[in-house]
Amino acid sequence: ASRPRLSRDGSGLQVASLCRNSSSNSNVSSVASPRPASRQAWAGAEKKAEVVCSLISCAKPIDCKAARASIRIAPGEAKQLKSKEEKALIAWRGDGTATMHKECFELAKASAGMAKKKPFVFGQYEKGTVSKACRFAEVFDSEEDIIAKAHSLADAIVAAKHVCVFSGAGLSTAAGIGDYRGLKGKWTEEGMGENAHVEGEEEVEDDGGVSYENLRPTLAHEGISYLVSQGLVK
Repeated sequence: ASRPRLSRDGSGLQVASLCRNSSSNSNVSSVASPRPASRQAWAGAEKKAEVVCSLISCAKPIDCKAARASIRIAPGEAKQLKSKEEKALIAWRGDGTATMHKECFELAKASAGMAKKKPFVFGQYEKGTVSKACRFAEVFDSEEDIIAKAHSLADAIVAAKHVCVFSGAGLSTAAGIGDYRGLKGKWTEEGMGENAHVEGEEEVEDDGGVSYENLRPTLAHEGISYLVSQGLVK
């Protein structure tokens, strides 16, 4: 993967090389099938591609440039759903995670929520787990949207008289420092209790995160530092 970089031109800051090239097809069509394909078919597709949509009725590769969403439930819950694979509509991985195209995620969220018209019907147990997981979903914009937003933000920064940066714990997750409400955040793990760990996985006592010797600034840190060096953030 090429490292994203910040450059300066007449229009402000630009973000380049955001994602590696991918030949996967990101188009999503006819994913709201009431009768999902088998989990075996999904597992076969997962082996052939880097990431496959966890909505079994889709099971198409997810382009790294496409909008997507990830959710997580306790591994123990995932195991129970896996044992009911004839009814489960989402293929949960062993660690309790599921990744979907953003369109598929919206369909799943609507089906598990209070929407009057539901694209498909979850079993009662899976509906509850999906509904709970969607509250802490991590949603990623497409590369196209990120670039468009970056241009808008760059123009706003250049035009502003005073700029301050208000960030959260997510700014440092790429460095290996955990956040709070991410898929494996501190509060997310605490909410799962003993079910947060994969069965058979040795539990390691929390040592406070990555050692200081191994910590490195993330692209976000470097971007803010660059803005400060250019006098755009004070």
